[in-house]
Amino acid sequence: MNTLERYLKLNNLTRYKVALVNNVRDSALQRAATATEITEISIKVLKMIAIATDKTVGQVTDELDSLFQENLTRISLKALKGQVLRDLQERPGVARGVVHQDNEESVTINFKAFRSDGKKFNVSLTLSIYDGLPMIRSQHGFGHRFFNTDHAVPAMVSHILKREYMRVSK
Repeated sequence: MNTLERYLKLNNLTRYKVALVNNVRDSALQRAATATEITEISIKVLKMIAIATDKTVGQVTDELDSLFQENLTRISLKALKGQVLRDLQERPGVARGVVHQDNEESVTINFKAFRSDGKKFNVSLTLSIYDGLPMIRSQHGFGHRFFNTDHAVPAMVSHILKREYMRVSK
């Protein structure tokens, strides 16, 4: 399996699904499938992958580059929990979280977040390690597995809070 296919599989995608989401033929990704380094993948293809994964082009580039370099940083559940709690402490509009150790495989963090109008809403994050990759999901299914690159945890927490905020603002 080539690097692009591994990356897509880790994100529960195939080249066909990426092409379908972007309304192009899957042959548009064929050249990228033979890439041996990140610089061989066009920005156009990186944008298509970003759209299909609901990530930024920068996140996709960093994650793919990590796979090409085979230097993915492994993270323990305890370290992931520590990073999330630190991020939540530093984040304005978030009340202190309550941690529940569900079992050896997952941790749940419950907290209140405040909208700009002062109203609060409850958020529950479940943290786990799946196939060696950290995963953060909210109680409503927002979030996913991600590569442990620089700034990955704050980016994932921001993504989830934005989605939760939009959900309660409707």
